[in-house]
Amino acid sequence: MNQQRHRPVGSTKIVGSSKIEESSKITRDAAIWGFAGVMFALVGIQSLLSADAWYLTVGAIIMLVGAVCFAARAIIVLRSGPARD
Repeated sequence: MNQQRHRPVGSTKIVGSSKIEESSKITRDAAIWGFAGVMFALVGIQSLLSADAWYLTVGAIIMLVGAVCFAARAIIVLRSGPARD
């Protein structure tokens, strides 16, 4: 009996638009990482300004380090984009 394999939904690929889809995915990923970095920075700064104990200060600094890591990840994602012709 001849059995056909079914492709999963979304697995079809249009050759001409694959570069566009990859580019929009990279931009979306960078925007998400960048937004996370901005949010962590805002919350970290707000926490640092209102910290009145050493453990609150340490927590705020950890959040700011996380913000730097998120921003660095956004930059890495943007730089790893497809080669421009």
